[in-house]
Amino acid sequence: MSSKETLLKVGDQTTKPTWRHFLILPSLFTLFVGSQIYTYVLNEWTQARMKEQYFPNSSLDANVSACGNSDKTSLEYQQYKQVQQQSANWLIFYNLGESVPMAFMNIVITAYTDSFGRKFLILLTIFGTFFKSGMISLIVTFDWSPVWVVVANIVLGCTGGAFGLFSAVFAFVADMTYTDEHRIIGIVVIECVVMGSAIVAPYLSGYFVETLGLGFSKTSFICVGMCFFSFLLLLIIPESIAKHNRQKARSIFQNIKRVTDFYVSKEMKGQRARYILLMLSFWFATVTAMSRTSIETLYFLGQPFCWGPSKIGLFMTARHAAQSIIGLGALPLLQICLSNQVIAIISTVSLTISYIIEGLAQSTLVIYFVPILGVFSFLMIPMIRGMMSNITPADKQGAMFAGVAVFEVISSLVGSIAFNGVYSQTMTFMNGFVFLSMAFLSMVDTVMLLVYNCIKPKPNAISVAHVNQETYSEDNV
Repeated sequence: MSSKETLLKVGDQTTKPTWRHFLILPSLFTLFVGSQIYTYVLNEWTQARMKEQYFPNSSLDANVSACGNSDKTSLEYQQYKQVQQQSANWLIFYNLGESVPMAFMNIVITAYTDSFGRKFLILLTIFGTFFKSGMISLIVTFDWSPVWVVVANIVLGCTGGAFGLFSAVFAFVADMTYTDEHRIIGIVVIECVVMGSAIVAPYLSGYFVETLGLGFSKTSFICVGMCFFSFLLLLIIPESIAKHNRQKARSIFQNIKRVTDFYVSKEMKGQRARYILLMLSFWFATVTAMSRTSIETLYFLGQPFCWGPSKIGLFMTARHAAQSIIGLGALPLLQICLSNQVIAIISTVSLTISYIIEGLAQSTLVIYFVPILGVFSFLMIPMIRGMMSNITPADKQGAMFAGVAVFEVISSLVGSIAFNGVYSQTMTFMNGFVFLSMAFLSMVDTVMLLVYNCIKPKPNAISVAHVNQETYSEDNV
């Protein structure tokens, strides 16, 4: 096949975006704000319920008594310790309930977006999020057992969950971008929407629950309304991949093979090492990132900070704002003089430093250096996604992102079990030890990206996104 024929085969799959396609941004923002608020509500409700379940007549109130008592042999400290440990254990069960079915569903249904389009999976996953938000509202309102949270998470996992949504959305972006730079920026914009919601959500969570006094129940019902609005808005968003550009529907086993071919197939010889290194880098990045928020919530509720929902919300807002605003603003400038690989390496270094500071901090002043020194840590995950997308043919974007989604599920599962377990076992001698273990994994990630940066593509290798750009330009002459 000639170079010209290759250009036409790949390039004609680029879709020109319309204003309706851009509606996905406010829809995702609303969904992520709602889902993150109920996540904070759920984490804080779980701790409150453990206190009520194990020590209903205790004077221990939201860790305030334990925080004021430095005697680790006192009754109040022992109660505080048990509440924190039981809360961490339930967070593991929550994650297991969601991650196990999600891993299976993502490897099965996500690759079908190359055959049936991206929209069906986006709608399915958002409906699952809407269902879970409704269940959480009922659980916290009627004080049901945390077991019902696990049930709600199982249902969400069976719809593909957050990682199925990300997979479909990033493939959606890849359908409409035709240069390396555009694709990276498109993926970063989606990540910024996620980060923007992470700026707003913790503040609103503390504001609704504590400042306005709405409590867990009313706040959770607000989240239900936000998720439902997001679902309605996405109904009018058009499909990003035309029917004539879709792959023929394959069996489940054929789709699983398409997902794994990037890493094991002889046909990918020459690119296989790059895919493996990028996926390992992605795994080390996400295994810590997926568990950070839940660990931070328990960490700040306990010693030495003893913060309430409002203070936790302010810190989370500061951290996410610094990462997204400065990170996104710096990206175009960094791309002028640095490669995408080097930017990703800088991001891992920034993340490592922020973890170390967070693990060693003993005061509010020091802990606020975390968002300052971690400003570039936001860029790492979208940069790796973009680099993987840039070396992937247009008709395999769905399969590639399906594999990424499966690894994200595994990262979430492993991270939740490992880091909640580490926190539970080490909090008696060093509350912040868990963040030092995250810093170590981030250092490993830096090494992976350095190795990837040393692997040079073959001289005749051409970026798939660059192919799309040339074809797009010819089509518009």
